[in-house]
Amino acid sequence: MTTYRWTHSRPIRKHRDDLSTVEQGDEFEPTESELKHFSDRIEVVEDADPDESDKADETNAAPIDPSEYTIGELENELADVDDRDALIAVGKLESEQQDRDGALEAVEDRIAEIEGSED
Repeated sequence: MTTYRWTHSRPIRKHRDDLSTVEQGDEFEPTESELKHFSDRIEVVEDADPDESDKADETNAAPIDPSEYTIGELENELADVDDRDALIAVGKLESEQQDRDGALEAVEDRIAEIEGSED
């Protein structure tokens, strides 16, 4: 979650229904409207949890580096991968590295195989 800080010397009232205010230097979660109307008075203190972006990178990471295997070896390694997203990541990595037709076909075949078993 992103954290913001009020930078203006004049406080802002958070909600019409209550009397809470945000003073200069206070960290808070502004509404979309507040971000739009007071963008020059609000600064980002901390973007969304950096660990979350690392987790997203890990989620999309290929579990196998296809360049380390011959096509036959890669086929054997792919047999143990049951996650479609992981297989797509392997295919993408192969495309970026060696772009071997046989390796890409092995990835596509494995995806088709696991998708067929889900039915």
